[in-house]
Amino acid sequence: MEIGLLILLFSVSAYSMLAKKLSTTIITAPMVFLGIGFAVSQVGLINIGDAHETVYLIAEISLVVLLFLDASQINLRRLKRQNTWSLRMLLIGLPLSILIGTGFAYLFFPQWPWAMLALVAAILAPTDAALGQAVVSNESVPLNERQSLSVESGLNDGLALPVILFFASIVAMETGSQENEMSWLVFGFSQIFIGILVGAFMGFSSGRLFLYSESKKYHRLYMKELAF
Repeated sequence: MEIGLLILLFSVSAYSMLAKKLSTTIITAPMVFLGIGFAVSQVGLINIGDAHETVYLIAEISLVVLLFLDASQINLRRLKRQNTWSLRMLLIGLPLSILIGTGFAYLFFPQWPWAMLALVAAILAPTDAALGQAVVSNESVPLNERQSLSVESGLNDGLALPVILFFASIVAMETGSQENEMSWLVFGFSQIFIGILVGAFMGFSSGRLFLYSESKKYHRLYMKELAF
């Protein structure tokens, strides 16, 4: 187990040093680490069952870092002036994708419950930010298009999550025992509302803390200039 984790950490460090060179080739980070992970698991250096919690934690941290990096590269002033594309994609395109996806799923699986069809459509509707990274990072693509795609891919998961939890709760209620129906419903709504409250609090407090730190930094620089 420990040797396998050391190999993975060494692979991350090695890829970081070669990332710029590999970016000019067809080799991507998912290809590299998927191959390394498959090889390590087949050799038996990592027990998949024991590494489940560790991998889950690493995946969550990686997702937070990636979304933060995407958000930090957005030009907020330009986005405020030209935000109609992102709003249309999120508020019109995403619900229509779920609705149309549910209709197409019914054509292929008419025997499935409607909640299951809607759940599958809601899971597949959000676009993957990693798949669009090549477009978003390509400077030959106009800035408005790149920012709109970046904002849409960063926010569509959060907007689709309440819908996914809602339909998942309905599916669990229909397939589970009757005494668990209310518990699944409470679980779904608690995940939605608690997530919104925690996200709003963390975003507001982190933003205020960042602005406070920046103001203190500039204040110290100003005091040093006055001292000279």
